[in-house]
Amino acid sequence: MSGRPDPVEGLLREAAHRGSTVLPVPVAEDVLRQRAAPPDAIAAALGRGAVVEVTWQGQPALALGELAEAEDMAADALLSVAGENRLAVVVGVGSGARRAAVESALGDGSALVLLDEANRVGIEQVVEALEDLPEDAVLVLAIDPALPLAGLPGAVALDLAASGICPVLRANDAPPASGTDRAAAAVAAGSYLGPSADRAVVEVVVASPEEAVRRVQQLVTDSIPRTFGTAPADVLVLTREETGPTGADALTAALAGATVAQELHEVPGSRADAAVVVLAGTRPVTRAEVYAALRAGARHVSLVIPTGVLLTEAVNRQDRPRRTRLALLLTT
Repeated sequence: MSGRPDPVEGLLREAAHRGSTVLPVPVAEDVLRQRAAPPDAIAAALGRGAVVEVTWQGQPALALGELAEAEDMAADALLSVAGENRLAVVVGVGSGARRAAVESALGDGSALVLLDEANRVGIEQVVEALEDLPEDAVLVLAIDPALPLAGLPGAVALDLAASGICPVLRANDAPPASGTDRAAAAVAAGSYLGPSADRAVVEVVVASPEEAVRRVQQLVTDSIPRTFGTAPADVLVLTREETGPTGADALTAALAGATVAQELHEVPGSRADAAVVVLAGTRPVTRAEVYAALRAGARHVSLVIPTGVLLTEAVNRQDRPRRTRLALLLTT
């Protein structure tokens, strides 16, 4: 296999991109068989040392060596900081509400290191934050758990909250005030309301990637400015993929400077007045992506959807499981 990408390492990096740091051996073996990998692929990868065998939920699993080491380091450091009462998680929809909850709980005079939008923070970034944490500071991870994870391994805030080793604060979020807020809240609870009568949420069904690009151009440069008074430069354009015919690069080029397209999972929690979100791609749409799309625009969101994609099914579908060792390492 000299000169070729290692199939086991490649598979584990794909899992890491979905937030998982481990893959059970039976799952890995099944996928590798489907991909016609050599029968000794796992043994060969273990022999080279880049892949290690670990235990996950009582069964053998595989992990990239550097990620297994990062999880072990993170667990030790988090347990140490938690033992000093200098660690917390805050959960809520709005960044401002999350910060207010933390400041209220800590009181005046407390040094604070806040990792906001922690759904976009991976295990290695948390290790770095712990290494740099001042001796008198409290580390708080802030997260809206309904948002999709960034393409980074680990979701430390969720694992911390599940472990019970530190306080979990709840932000006092304001009740949904707009049509997009109400739609997003419903999705977080497992229900998709569909297009709204006040056009706060609109579905634009397209038959091809080329039609999707044309409709995005029309929405950004004509329909949304005319209906809502939002300048094209102020319309946030999001898509699920970086490359491909409806990826961020292609949409940015098609919009020719009218605004800059971004990947859905990379956008922080701040909102634009209006947003256009392209929910196309080879992977099934997830509930978290629908939620993030509806949170992107405060007054209006246009959802560009390929023919045959039903957002009700996406919201009802169980998301692919995220597998990490951190919660177990923190409690054993």
